[in-house]
Amino acid sequence: MSIQNYKNLLGRWTGSNQLFFEGESYASESALSVAAAMQGQFILTTYDWALEGEPQDGLIIFASRTNTSPVRSLWMDSWHMRNDVMQCAGTRDEKGMLSLRGSYPAPEGPDWGWRIEIDPKGPDELEVRMFNLTPSGAEQLAVHGQYRRIMR
Repeated sequence: MSIQNYKNLLGRWTGSNQLFFEGESYASESALSVAAAMQGQFILTTYDWALEGEPQDGLIIFASRTNTSPVRSLWMDSWHMRNDVMQCAGTRDEKGMLSLRGSYPAPEGPDWGWRIEIDPKGPDELEVRMFNLTPSGAEQLAVHGQYRRIMR
């Protein structure tokens, strides 16, 4: 990967975030920013959202390596990860969609998984989807963010 592969994501975005948790849905406004860091070696994605009026935020750092696979990243979120970091690895397809997977320990039993998709829908539209993965591999949508670019 190189910074050129992420140029379509760079900028500031605004939109909405929807959290799906325990059969409920929680919507909030959301802002997202994507910037190059450390002379373009990393891509820094920050976002904010709210749960019942309580502010939350998150951070995804991608290594902007010159080879194409795997895409490596770190994900942190004030509500989902609370004081922890998830290491993820994944792919970037020819349309620029990133798909990252990581795992986290369950209180009992095997680890659960997490999948993050960052999907450019056009030059000024972006979707972020996050899925919770059971140990058996079943997926459930946990977060859906829809954004429009407000600044390059």
